[in-house]
Amino acid sequence: MEYDGNVLGIEAKTQQTSGTAYQKLPYTIEDISKIPIPTIIVFSGDEIKQDVKALLISSGVGIEIKWNDVDGFGDGEDIFKQRVMIELKLDWLSEQKDKLVTRKVEF
Repeated sequence: MEYDGNVLGIEAKTQQTSGTAYQKLPYTIEDISKIPIPTIIVFSGDEIKQDVKALLISSGVGIEIKWNDVDGFGDGEDIFKQRVMIELKLDWLSEQKDKLVTRKVEF
């Protein structure tokens, strides 16, 4: 992706059926570390093992987006959008103003 001279690479991975493709995901972290632009890994799939999910997320480059055939994208879509906007130096906070919930707290 590119916006106003800022770029972001996005690597998308999914594992919806059993198999060993998820085992290659740790190598993807190593591969993107060699790319000369900021890059994130967006991943989805019930068959990606929890330890690999944890590795991707804790690396700072992995973002999980839940997917199902009925509703499409679910949990994680907002985090993905936020990360893209931040990396492209867009003002993601201005988009959140209509969602802002304020509450008066008294002590």
